[in-house]
Amino acid sequence: MNANKFPSLIFLFLLSFNFAFKLAHCQSIDNDLNDRNIKGKVSSTSESWYNYSSNKWTKGDFVTFNASGNIIRIEKYYNDEVSGYEEHYYDSKGNNSERKIYTDGNLTEHVYKIFDSLNNIAKRTTYDNQNKEIERIIFIRDKKGKLIECKYYESNSYVKSIIYSYNNKGVLLRYDYNYYDKSGLLYRSDSVKYLYDSEAKIKTISEYYYGKTKIVSNYIDGSLKNISETFPDKSFEKTYNTQGDIFTVKGHDVDYSYEYEYDSQGNWIKRNTIYTRNGIKEGYYTRSITYY
Repeated sequence: MNANKFPSLIFLFLLSFNFAFKLAHCQSIDNDLNDRNIKGKVSSTSESWYNYSSNKWTKGDFVTFNASGNIIRIEKYYNDEVSGYEEHYYDSKGNNSERKIYTDGNLTEHVYKIFDSLNNIAKRTTYDNQNKEIERIIFIRDKKGKLIECKYYESNSYVKSIIYSYNNKGVLLRYDYNYYDKSGLLYRSDSVKYLYDSEAKIKTISEYYYGKTKIVSNYIDGSLKNISETFPDKSFEKTYNTQGDIFTVKGHDVDYSYEYEYDSQGNWIKRNTIYTRNGIKEGYYTRSITYY
């Protein structure tokens, strides 16, 4: 691993895929702390990475949260200096109505959200640093507020839709991505399918992309246990411990396991990264957590 990165790009992907994916298909989240598997009334988190071979510390993100468990600000570091940050703003009902993204002190992206009378997001628009629209997402719902479709526009061109399907009890069964070219012709479709156990808890989520990539997440009693990711040229298997934290990552040229130390709230404050094939500890993360 390059000691100057925090952490390597592949592990940023492997460790944070679920969060990014949830945002990508425009479903809402309970709050940012829950989505990051952080417990308790947390006001801030700060991570650092220590690499044994280089004997060097690298500073990670510093994140502050409001009392509702949602992000207020994210500071990103490069060479231990702030390289960029995000600021999140909320309306009187607690909705994340605005986000500003800065790089090297300059505003690079600005996101606005509009909510309907049921307090559901209805529209999200992203602008660049010249206040030019980059992307617009329209959220279409039924009379009860259930999300049935998301429509994506770039430069006023319709580029993608996500269509949601439910059973007669209103439980999500699947959603389908449809991608369109500049002429409005469909050129690609992907899908995500849900299976539930006898108690209506999620059992399996199967994702299919490009007709060649498959990602399957398996749950027991509603808790994530493992994820298998199969790509055209590689595959990965991830397992999770009883606290819901990633435990092993194996596949292709990757074979890692993790050891944790937890605080009284059940949140990890130290995570050792071990290269399983030879048992060598590559380094460790520390996470400082401040509570309200």
